[in-house]
This record gives sequence, C-alpha cells and structure tokens, in this order.
Amino acid sequence: MSFSEFEPVLAAARAALAPRLHLPMPEIVRSQLGGDVVVRGAIARARERTLDTAIPRLVEAWLAER
Repeated sequence: MSFSEFEPVLAAARAALAPRLHLPMPEIVRSQLGGDVVVRGAIARARERTLDTAIPRLVEAWLAER
C-alpha cells in the first residue's frame, strides 16, 4: 500500500492520541519494516508492560487484602 492510503489512519491515530497525552506528542508514522514486525513489537511491548506494571500491582493488591 502506498503512504497516501495509510495517511487517514495515521491522522486519526494522531487526533485520538493527542488529547490523552500529558507529554509531547510522539511522531506516529507508517513502519517501513512491515506489518509482522510491528505486530511482534507490539506484543513484546505489551508483555513487558504486563510484567513490569500489571503483575506487580496485582500482587500489591493481593497482599493488601491479606
């Protein structure tokens, strides 16, 4: 697909993200690496965030209930 075909999706992502940020807006661009790489990266990042944030919070909540 050409860049112009992705631009409406990128513009929508930028518009949806901007009001939710408390930091400077990151640059949202089309990956030149391909969809598979993007999906793998997203899954890896989600896993990292789960291990770093969600699981410790669940453990803290569980310990607080004891």
